[in-house]
Amino acid sequence: MQDIKWQGKDDRRKFYVLINPMPTLSAAVLARPIAASTPDAQTLVVLSRYLEDAQTLQMGVLPGVMAVVLECDRPLLEQVTELLQRHQRIQRLVIVAHGEPGVVHWGDTPLTTTTLVEGGDWRAWRLEEIVLCSCRVGADREFVEQLAAVTGSRVIASAEILGAGHWLPEMAAVFNDEVLQHYSGTFAPKVSGVYNGFGAPTSLPTGSRPYSTSVGDFNGDGVVDLVAANRS
Repeated sequence: MQDIKWQGKDDRRKFYVLINPMPTLSAAVLARPIAASTPDAQTLVVLSRYLEDAQTLQMGVLPGVMAVVLECDRPLLEQVTELLQRHQRIQRLVIVAHGEPGVVHWGDTPLTTTTLVEGGDWRAWRLEEIVLCSCRVGADREFVEQLAAVTGSRVIASAEILGAGHWLPEMAAVFNDEVLQHYSGTFAPKVSGVYNGFGAPTSLPTGSRPYSTSVGDFNGDGVVDLVAANRS
């Protein structure tokens, strides 16, 4: 059984850290060189290119932190493995990408409990700590436990919306004050389940006499909603 430690500044923003991860299976990993900077860094930040103003985040890391904006056309496992092979001093990985409970969005290969099991040799990372800077990912405890199990690393995640002034405490050692105070983007998908391109079509009931639609975050959960107005 894994040891779970809860921490947070108040009751509205809770985070949990999982330690003593369990063993997992291994498989072969493909590798291809990727250019990066700051060769002596011990913290690696990987940023999805689909984030709002990802370059601002990349340029806003503290000295000694390596930050790389990655394409999402290849699995995150492959790309991070390649970076870690080239920079073997890395001990902490920070993944910054859109997320929702139990999902870190990454192109056609999002991180979920299923892809974590089927994805490959996560233990090749050999990291002490993984921080998921993605909205509400930590609300799915099973997913965070699974990531800790397959990587053998301590995992930190948030159950709340991140970005726009709301950050995990660990980000104070990653980003400068300009980013932490003024970056306006959040790390939630624009539409639940979709952050890049179109998802599968979904039919929704609209009532008997719909005449218009509108979008907005009507329930305050950080995910855009779709509503249809009906004639009475």
